[in-house]
Amino acid sequence: MTVKDNEWFREKVENISTCDVFLVSTELKKLDRESRKNLYSHVDFSQFVNGLPAQLALGAGNEYFEAFADLIIMLLEYKNPSEAFADLNVVCGNMLDHKHEKVREVGVSLLILTLDCGESHCLLSSPDYLSKVVKLASNTDLNAATPALTAISRLICKSPENCRLFLLGPVGAALKADWESASEVHRVRVYNLATEAACLSEEFLKIVVDSKILFFMQERLQNNNATSDPLSLMNIIECFAKLSKVEWGFNYLARSGTFVRLEDSLVSDNLGPMQSIIMPELYELFGNLSQTVPEKILSECPRFVPHILKSVPTASVSPHITRAEIAMIGQVATQVPGKIYLSQQFAELEEFYAYLKYRANSGVQEDKMCVLDTAAALLYLKPDEQSDALCRLMNQWFEAIFTSVRRVHEKCAEPFPETVLPALQLLLVVSQQAWGRREMMATPGLFEWLLDREAACGVHKSTGSGGNPVVLRAKYDIVKVLNNSADLELSLEQKDALAEFVKQGPFFKRGMYEVATEAPGN
Repeated sequence: MTVKDNEWFREKVENISTCDVFLVSTELKKLDRESRKNLYSHVDFSQFVNGLPAQLALGAGNEYFEAFADLIIMLLEYKNPSEAFADLNVVCGNMLDHKHEKVREVGVSLLILTLDCGESHCLLSSPDYLSKVVKLASNTDLNAATPALTAISRLICKSPENCRLFLLGPVGAALKADWESASEVHRVRVYNLATEAACLSEEFLKIVVDSKILFFMQERLQNNNATSDPLSLMNIIECFAKLSKVEWGFNYLARSGTFVRLEDSLVSDNLGPMQSIIMPELYELFGNLSQTVPEKILSECPRFVPHILKSVPTASVSPHITRAEIAMIGQVATQVPGKIYLSQQFAELEEFYAYLKYRANSGVQEDKMCVLDTAAALLYLKPDEQSDALCRLMNQWFEAIFTSVRRVHEKCAEPFPETVLPALQLLLVVSQQAWGRREMMATPGLFEWLLDREAACGVHKSTGSGGNPVVLRAKYDIVKVLNNSADLELSLEQKDALAEFVKQGPFFKRGMYEVATEAPGN
């Protein structure tokens, strides 16, 4: 690069005008990175930078603002983030308020760059700048708000001290100002940010609790708010579901009575017109908790399982809610404490299983799939959990729903992959327990069907191709369990057939032979 070029840039940046912003940006783009680095060491751009806020007000049109944004990015290339922030603080503050999307994005990009380089103290000492970031994060346009939300998330999750300064300082006060009159979009985004931080550690959780954001969320669980603001309630349920997955979060939600409030919502059946959307969220929350901490949640909230067991047979709600209720009971039974708890609800459980039996034989594919999936969850036992008492209980539950293995085999032979796969997965669960293996071997035609590679949904009878690989793998897994079971009384022929099938693998196809013949007249 020549001295003349340096002089040209020096003259332009000392006499900045609207047209020169575009011109300087265009000329800088023509240079490679090394040439720009050399230029920055010879030309003082500080006066140019100081004049940029005025240029934001003067400029008009997309071309100008895109050139302005590109220029800022190029000026940041070789600056230390803290120095860049000090130089451009006022400029970027104006950029965050700007009407042009690309200009706003560059303002946020400086904030993210500063965070990535460990200079968060620069931002936390600039509450006016952060307040503008918060304002941008509440923009109803998600595309405009996302970069700001990302920046805030990185800032508060970087350390407990950052989280404390942000949520409990002036910016946090602005974040929660006019809470009741704030838009629902703004509140939901604050809920998500607070939950993300609270899940990091117990120290983060304490800061979020002190900020009162979780208190606001708990208050909105009250029925009078829930029915008028269903989408907000859905988001709050999702946030509490995330928080409950960490030990300190679960303990806090239990201590604060949040689980009891959620259970009140579940058993009240008083959630207004959005009940069909909200209830599945609640079922998923309590179902997941029952899978991970069954004893704790069933102790904290003893009402929801009996309520569901009683409500399912009445089918008083829409079918998709009933299926969500059934699936939740399967989640409750995933672990042994949940199975024992269910077995104690004898009267309700008997009616519940009778209803499952009815739905399993209905013509609705979704109902059949739901029952098969739930039954697999109900009956599954790990090898070290298979006591005589539990295996007897699983046998009783299976017979209450399906009567015999033959009923499940019939569903395996249906020409619908969406039903065949859950039926095979249920058979796999059954095959992993001694009583189930005995019943399977006593079911006419089932052993032969398992070993018949063409007897799988989608397999072409003549070529053996086209089978659903997931279905073929499921059949193979069942055969493998039977082959490895020492308790079965099998003939030598049956043992050899099982061993050969396992040796060949799940996707084996026999070769096709053709005999070449000479055409007539040749």
